[in-house]
Amino acid sequence: MAIGVLLLAGCAGGDPWAETGEAHTGTEHQPFQILNPFEDTHPDITEDALFFLDDDIIDDLEDANEDTDLGDHQKDSKYHGDNCRFWETFDSIRRRYDGIVRYFGDGDHDGALEEFGQILHTVQDLYAHSNWVDNPEQDGLITSYHRFEFPAVSPGDPIGSPLGSMVVLQKDLPSDWTITRDPDERLPWVSTDWGEVVGLITGTHANDDGPPACPSGASIQHGDIAVLLNPALLGAMSPGAYLSKDTDLTINHDEAVALAIEATTAEFCRFARLVLLREGKPAYDTLMSSWVDDAAAYQWACGNAPSLVQGLRESSLW
Repeated sequence: MAIGVLLLAGCAGGDPWAETGEAHTGTEHQPFQILNPFEDTHPDITEDALFFLDDDIIDDLEDANEDTDLGDHQKDSKYHGDNCRFWETFDSIRRRYDGIVRYFGDGDHDGALEEFGQILHTVQDLYAHSNWVDNPEQDGLITSYHRFEFPAVSPGDPIGSPLGSMVVLQKDLPSDWTITRDPDERLPWVSTDWGEVVGLITGTHANDDGPPACPSGASIQHGDIAVLLNPALLGAMSPGAYLSKDTDLTINHDEAVALAIEATTAEFCRFARLVLLREGKPAYDTLMSSWVDDAAAYQWACGNAPSLVQGLRESSLW
């Protein structure tokens, strides 16, 4: 859906480690196209970002990505980055990475494809459902500075590129912090121990895992899908009334799509590095031969994974 309305149901600059596919007809995703007339669907984003993979692999990843909006995880905040549940969302991604790397190492490619497709859905939703791209100071991904493990966060942690340009807003912030937000704006300002900082939030959504975890003063609705699809209704709303960028009518939709594409590429690069790091070169070579169709394009997109892994092993971080 548009970074979109496929997201409706759940609803590498500055990096110190510094490192076209054929169009699908869309027939297998037709039910989504009936609901959503817009471009920039989850499958589109996945295909654009992973153009160097085999077409069948891309198809399987697209299906797993879409299924995240339809199955057991349809109203699970951590699979869609909803309700300011950053700790749970980031921890869930890290745990799923543990699983897919083991699946791949054990030869269970189907299991790895399903889990990785779901990870991509969550990562793409983080840009569609948050105020990350609404912050004009941002110049990178949520995962900037994290080349191997997906970052872990707690309430109040600094995040962003430049480093620390935002703080994670989730309940249980320090008691002496205060939050202010203009009702017409999407960026809450947080008075912290070290000064005024923009707060990172995601939209509130009626999911099945309890009330939103957004702190008082930093809550914005995801946005009702009927409104997000209606130009007249949406045009009458202020930017601070909804946070979703799920359709191409919404504010900063294009910016969210661009970063979701960049993030999707970065996550495959992470997966490849983790396979090499944890399962060894034979497993990495299998990944290259069975999933990657254009090795030169993969190297262009991801850099030299063997040298990065070797550098990590030789550093104090390993």
